[in-house]
Amino acid sequence: MRRQIIWKVARFSLFFAVLWLTAGYNFLLAHTIIEMIGVVTVWSLSLFIWNARPYLENKFLLFIGISCLFTGFFQLCHAMACEGIEIFRGATEQLSFQFLATARLVESGSLLASVLFANRNIKINTIRVLYLLAGAALCGLIFGGGFTGYLPQFQIISELSTIAMLLCSILLLHHWRDKPGPGLVRLLSWYALLSIVSGLLILVSLNSQPVILSRHILRLTSWYLLYRAIIITGFVNPYDIFFRYLNRMKEAESEARKKAEERAAELDALRANLTDMLTEHHTGRLLESILVRSVSLLKAEGSELGLYDRKRNEIVVVAVHNRCNRKGIRIPLGHGLLGVVAQNREPALRHGYGAGESFSSVHYSDHWQSVIAAPLIAGGNLVGVLMIVESNRSHKFTWADLNLFTMFAQQAAMTIRNTRLLEAARKKAETDSLTGLFNHRHFFEAAAHELNRAIRYRHPLSALMIDIDHFKSVNDNHGHASGDRVLIAISNLCRQLFRNIDIIGRYGGEEFVVLLPETPVFIAREVAERLRKAVAETVISCNRGHLSVTISVGIAPLCSGTETTNSLIEKADLALYRSKHLGRNRITVWTPYMRSKMNPTGTTAVAPDP
Repeated sequence: MRRQIIWKVARFSLFFAVLWLTAGYNFLLAHTIIEMIGVVTVWSLSLFIWNARPYLENKFLLFIGISCLFTGFFQLCHAMACEGIEIFRGATEQLSFQFLATARLVESGSLLASVLFANRNIKINTIRVLYLLAGAALCGLIFGGGFTGYLPQFQIISELSTIAMLLCSILLLHHWRDKPGPGLVRLLSWYALLSIVSGLLILVSLNSQPVILSRHILRLTSWYLLYRAIIITGFVNPYDIFFRYLNRMKEAESEARKKAEERAAELDALRANLTDMLTEHHTGRLLESILVRSVSLLKAEGSELGLYDRKRNEIVVVAVHNRCNRKGIRIPLGHGLLGVVAQNREPALRHGYGAGESFSSVHYSDHWQSVIAAPLIAGGNLVGVLMIVESNRSHKFTWADLNLFTMFAQQAAMTIRNTRLLEAARKKAETDSLTGLFNHRHFFEAAAHELNRAIRYRHPLSALMIDIDHFKSVNDNHGHASGDRVLIAISNLCRQLFRNIDIIGRYGGEEFVVLLPETPVFIAREVAERLRKAVAETVISCNRGHLSVTISVGIAPLCSGTETTNSLIEKADLALYRSKHLGRNRITVWTPYMRSKMNPTGTTAVAPDP
């Protein structure tokens, strides 16, 4: 390293010594050689930078490259206007100095602009046009004698301006030295410093040949440093530029592939979630599944789901997961985050400590760091709002998460709507349209399942057959609408008195059937008695006044492991008919001594107990 430095110094010393001796022999020859070396150097730099512009690491070098073209032009005009060459007609020393001053102004101004506007999105063609316009204007002023009347002032002002711009460039380069790199900043700073010294020599003496020669040698050295800054430090070497470009392309391709893989994984997760949700046909379980899958999809901490109550124009929180604890509360549209999202029908992303306070002004105590809420919309109708939350500061949801969550919410909304429609259709197929109880077909399906379970585990079970006494007279005397009100009133009493696990159905006409799991016969009789009294005490309003009815009940317990649903219901039916024959408004429990037989008229006759 030391030997290389000594060798470079020796070569430069020899070169400058030859120039100095040449100047002693013929000053104009030495001056022309130095100027031509400078012109060739800056034009070569300009050509190199222009061809290498797609690979530049430091974009601000483009300013210097374009400026070198115009600097070389004015430097060439300066050499051709010197006394003794006089290519321009009527050329004087003043004309030569004007070209020199213009070249330095362009050079220093471009260095300052390269630092100030390097990170701006400025088009290259725009820069070229600006330089062309500025160069044409300066040539017009010079050849038009615009500076002739103010030449002394122009000499001082131009050099002082040049020195000021170079000093500003040095300060700015050191302020932003991390962006272009310390090596490039160091060489450009020395280049600017030598240009400053050269300018000071111009102010000291204009006509002294030793000073002029020293100034040109400094200028030549500064151009060498500019060459080092751009060619050696700015690019390192052409091969490194090419490989850096390939590496950037490889990194860009790798990043694009990574994003594509992440996107594919997200879409696969959405597809898997949709497939799993479509297999769930129970709304309650579906809502729980949606919450769990939304948390898993975006690695959130908690979630909650609110459904839209169209009658009250509110969001009702019906399902929560993990730390969300607002199940059951109602949020009016336009209040809190859920209400605002529901009203605007637009997803929302919130960040910052205390973000949870924006959810609702009531029934909320947790403070979340990051929240996403999206409306559930299916077929243009609002279904509800889905929300996920996160309290970890290091895990904040992004706009990409918001887009993914919005797509998930769209799938969830359609699944909820379809499940609701399916449940509504199932309910219509399983229930009686007037009373809302199970219809005949579905009752026997549910009863068969419960009967098999009772037989398998030897648990008690009882069946009730209920018939409204003198129901035909109710229809005849009060009208069929009043009869429907009687049926609805008794079905409502059955819902109130029987348990959720009991199976209640409309058997047909004015008859009801009830299956009581885990119920021995004596308890079944007590329950039936409560129902009989409740019906007798109920006054039903109708179009023609008020009326009361009574019921007769037959009870049959599960007695053997060979029992079927039909045989059990037949026994309860025999007990019911015995209640009818004994005067109605009573309860009868089936016994083995009861038997049915057909009389000649085709009606069933119930034999009395022996």
